[in-house]
Amino acid sequence: MTNPAVSLPTFLPLLIAVAMRRAEQHIHADLVAAGALSADTAVALAYVQPLRRTRLRRLVASGAVRSASAGHFYLDEAAWATHRASRRRRALVALSIVLALAGVAVVAASVWSWRAD
Repeated sequence: MTNPAVSLPTFLPLLIAVAMRRAEQHIHADLVAAGALSADTAVALAYVQPLRRTRLRRLVASGAVRSASAGHFYLDEAAWATHRASRRRRALVALSIVLALAGVAVVAASVWSWRAD
């Protein structure tokens, strides 16, 4: 029987990625719901949660969210689509690498067990 505390660190990066994605979705939803799609319609965003504040800063840095004035932001829909496509592409590359490494590990284990016989 495995210790559940041992498996938690294994899933920690996945949990962090999910939390980051949810924070970005929340920011996106807030801006769309407020109609903040141009500098003229920018709204004030002041998040209490540290992860949302951090994700907002990252979205501003990537250009997906633009700052109209101090504390007022709006969504750049074209840049948002580019940002999402880039994240999807990075996720697929990471998944491909993990699958390739798993394949190499399976082949290496079978060769090793074949040589041990």
